[in-house]
Amino acid sequence: MQRKVIQIGNSTQLISLPRKWALKHGIKKGEALDVVESQKGLTISPPSLNKKEKKLELTIKSPDGFRRMLLFSPYIQGYTEIKINYKDPGIFSLVSDQVQFLMGYEIITQEPNYCIIKSIASALDNDLDNIIKRIFWSTISIMKDMINALNNNDINKLNNLIALEGTNNKLTYFSLRLLNREGYKKDENKTNSIYYLIHCVEEIVDDLRDICRYMIKNKLNINKKTKVLFEEISQYFEEVYSLFNKFDSESLLNFDRGIKSFIRKLIKMMKHNNTDYVILSFLHNIAAKIKHLPTEIHY
Repeated sequence: MQRKVIQIGNSTQLISLPRKWALKHGIKKGEALDVVESQKGLTISPPSLNKKEKKLELTIKSPDGFRRMLLFSPYIQGYTEIKINYKDPGIFSLVSDQVQFLMGYEIITQEPNYCIIKSIASALDNDLDNIIKRIFWSTISIMKDMINALNNNDINKLNNLIALEGTNNKLTYFSLRLLNREGYKKDENKTNSIYYLIHCVEEIVDDLRDICRYMIKNKLNINKKTKVLFEEISQYFEEVYSLFNKFDSESLLNFDRGIKSFIRKLIKMMKHNNTDYVILSFLHNIAAKIKHLPTEIHY
């Protein structure tokens, strides 16, 4: 379909809306429409289209049948309302415990045999880039706090860092939810790349959490060389964040050379350090993920 451009004055250009489309969506005189600019062109839509409700109804027969992904999966997929039917009131407690990790979801109805969860976060729906930055900041903060705890041999402090992983997850799931509902508005072609980037950062935080748990369980004090590796890997992650904010080809080349050299050093240490082998394996997994992140940012 093509529409002719109408010139009004020196600075305003107009196109008419297809009559059939306007009637279908109930567009009236004076109504505001959403206009999103992308590399492909302009997307014009009524505000209600972006806020289209997706409802789901679940039945959970017993507490043993409850899994957190029963809530997390539809949340990420963009459902706006979930009704959960149950006979055992203990299921409500399980649901309530998990809803706190789903940013923008609230339990709006609680009855003896069902509850309703609804999305109330429309004010945040256009803030994806800032939320992604918060995910990076949160991960950098966890890394720095880990380095501080390790340098001071404060294993107990690692318990607090495990709790921070929950905050990071809330931001991650909300970002993935927005991408599934609306795509990456800055550049629709990058939606899949940004989705992968966010998911990969979440996996890095999971690895950091597992390092904390392993060290607490085994009351482990790692050697100085391994502690230095934590500082180096934190620096490389911060470089990725800098590239996300402002991409630069020369910085990417320097990063690529550095992270590859770091991974080679890690592998060499893994062959000669049996004491910290598990920790080094975790760091190798993290470094491998960090290595690929700039590719998703650039392309």
